[in-house]
Amino acid sequence: MSILKRGPGAPLWGIVQRWQGLVIVNEVTTGLGRTGVWCGYRHYGLRPDIVALGKRLDNGYPVSAVVMVQDVAGSLENGAFRYAQSHQNDPLGCAIASEVIAVMREEGVVGRSNRVGTRFVRELGLLGERHRAVKEVRGKGLMIATEWEEDCEGISAVSA
Repeated sequence: MSILKRGPGAPLWGIVQRWQGLVIVNEVTTGLGRTGVWCGYRHYGLRPDIVALGKRLDNGYPVSAVVMVQDVAGSLENGAFRYAQSHQNDPLGCAIASEVIAVMREEGVVGRSNRVGTRFVRELGLLGERHRAVKEVRGKGLMIATEWEEDCEGISAVSA
């Protein structure tokens, strides 16, 4: 089981911690390099107790993961709460996820996502300076959005 370390983070963290709550983040879509860092929450200084991962983790095989801080993991392991589903603790899924992470590290996928995304956002921004059809470009890593002007002569963001 992977363990995260607790520490100071965003103001929300302190409020939730004071009330003995858990900070849970869903990184199924944003995790594993899509935003140019391993997990999107890191852009905001957040220190979650539980992180949900999926999609890029599986390379096509049905795998997801839940990563948590040690005391939360211990509470679940030693408590009465039980959960089971068809692929739980699947050794093949674990091997695949482990290999996907290893290959991502070896090939520098997360850093490349950051570099390519930064350049892509910059180039789209330059396009927006030349063509009034592009209203706004924003993004982190390769999670990029463009907003288009609704009424721009000769250009349509909607396919016919």
